[in-house]
Amino acid sequence: MLGIEGINQRLQAENEQLQQVEKTLRQSETNLLNLIESTQDAIWSIDSSYTLLTLNLAFKQLFLLAFEVESVPGMNAVKSLPAEQQPLWIDYYDRALGGDRFYTEHYYFLNDISIYLDISFNPIFSQNGQVTGVAIFSKDITNRQ
Repeated sequence: MLGIEGINQRLQAENEQLQQVEKTLRQSETNLLNLIESTQDAIWSIDSSYTLLTLNLAFKQLFLLAFEVESVPGMNAVKSLPAEQQPLWIDYYDRALGGDRFYTEHYYFLNDISIYLDISFNPIFSQNGQVTGVAIFSKDITNRQ
């Protein structure tokens, strides 16, 4: 039978282990953030309800320039678009949510500037193989045109 001192030692050891796990998790989150911010490509992800989960600064800037909307995690990626754009993006997102990995090219004329984008849609799968969201990568290919 453990005395109070033994219980305290066990709780202290468990607390130290939990603190180490939290530190490792924070480091992993920092590494992931650094990874998606290390590119000029726009990166964002959505869940099955089109809710923005993850986005980088390049995406925020592109979204603001294209649609004059400030993007933040938690907002609906479709409802924040102009009405005429929504059906197209619903089709893209639903196609990827159905498990299809694909890319498309888009042309935008923004503030007297032509922009060509190569946009790839990548299903995010859970451990049991269910599609839980979509990761999207958009690369400016204007100079190739």
